[in-house]
Amino acid sequence: MGHRQDSRVLHCAHGVRRETTHALASFKLRQMDRGSRRLGVGEMVSAPQTNGLPEGEDRLQSMYFERALNYHIAARYAVVARLAPVSGNLAHHAIEFYLKGALIKELDQAARRKMGHKLLKLWRRYKRGRQNPALDKFDQTISDINKFERIRYPEEILRLGMSLITGFVRNTTQKSGQEPSYDLALDEVDALAKLIFQIENKNPGFFTNRLNVHGRQYLEHENKSRL
Repeated sequence: MGHRQDSRVLHCAHGVRRETTHALASFKLRQMDRGSRRLGVGEMVSAPQTNGLPEGEDRLQSMYFERALNYHIAARYAVVARLAPVSGNLAHHAIEFYLKGALIKELDQAARRKMGHKLLKLWRRYKRGRQNPALDKFDQTISDINKFERIRYPEEILRLGMSLITGFVRNTTQKSGQEPSYDLALDEVDALAKLIFQIENKNPGFFTNRLNVHGRQYLEHENKSRL
C-alpha cells in the first residue's frame, strides 16, 4: 500500500503546532452489539489466557485491554489523519486502559475510579507492582502523554498556546518559544503496549483477530512493535 509522508508547521494564535503525519485511506471501526463483536465470515478468534485471575476478573481485564487497543488504533489513525491534539488524548486513554486493565487484581472498581485519568499515579503503581526494569525506559513516554490531559478541553490552549509535535517517531528538534510543548511518539506507545501484553501474559491474537482489515491496517502501519 503506497503512502506519502507530510511534515508541516502550523502557526496558531498563541503558539506553534508542528505535525508529522502520513496520508492513508480512511478506515472504519467495527460496531459493537451488546458488548459482542460482529465478526465477518471466516474470521477466527483465539481463546483468551486466564492469567490466573478468577473468571469475572479475567473477563473484565480482557474488556479493558480490548478498549485500550481500540483507543490505541484510533490514536494511530488520528496521527495519520492529522487529528491533533486528539491523537495525544487518544494515546492517553489507551495507556490508561492498558494500565487499569493490568491492575484489575490490585485495584477494585472504586480504586480505579479514584485514580481517574492520573496517568503518572497509575504508572508508578504499575511499576511498583511489577518490578520490571524494562518499564523504566518509558518514563519519559508516560510523562509526555500525561500532559495531553491538560488540553483535553481547549481553554488551556487558548490561554497559553502550545507547541505540538506528533508522529511515529520522537522528534528531537530543539524547541523554541515559550508555549507549553506536547509530544507524541507512537513507536514508544506501540513498544509499551507490547511490553504490557507480555508482562501480563495476555494473548494478543485474542484481540487482534477480531479486527477487520482497516483496524489491522492502522495498527500495523509503520509499527515496529507489532502485537
